[in-house]
Amino acid sequence: MSKALSQYVDQATNALKVDVVSGGSSTAQGTYNATPPTLSDGATSSNQLDVNGNLKTTLATLLYGEDAINNMIVTEHRYVALANITTNTTTTLNGQRFLHSLVINTKGALANQVILKDGTTVVHTFDTTDRVGTILLDEVFATSLVAVTQTGTAADITLIGR
Repeated sequence: MSKALSQYVDQATNALKVDVVSGGSSTAQGTYNATPPTLSDGATSSNQLDVNGNLKTTLATLLYGEDAINNMIVTEHRYVALANITTNTTTTLNGQRFLHSLVINTKGALANQVILKDGTTVVHTFDTTDRVGTILLDEVFATSLVAVTQTGTAADITLIGR
C-alpha cells in the first residue's frame, strides 16, 4: 500500500498543512504551527504536527507517580523479607536474587557469622556478634542466594530484597 505526503501553506492562516494519503483515502491530517494555538471554549482545531509531520500528542495530565515540580517520574523501592534465619543453617534461595540488605535483629555469640554466596562463590562474610542493625548491600546474586550461618550461638537475621 503506497502512502503520499502532501504539504502546503494554507493562505488564510499562513500555517503549514500536511496530509498523509494511504491507498487513495486520507488517513491523517494536521497542521504545523510554530506556536500551538490557544483555543477558547467551543473552538475546534486540526491535529497539530511537528516540523517533520509527526502527530503531536499529550495526555494533558500527569501520569500517576509524576513529580511535576521536579519534572520526573517517581519510583520507589519495594522489598520483602526473603528469609528470616534464627539457627545455624544453610538457606538457599534459588534463581537470580537482588539482596537489598541484611538485618541483624539479634546478635549472635561466640564467633557466629553469616556467609553470603552467589551459588558456591563467597561474596561476603559478616560477624554477627558485633552489632544489631542493617547492612545495606544492593547486590545481584546471579545464580542463587545462599546464606550460611555458622559457629557459636546463631544470630536472628533477615534477608531483605526481591
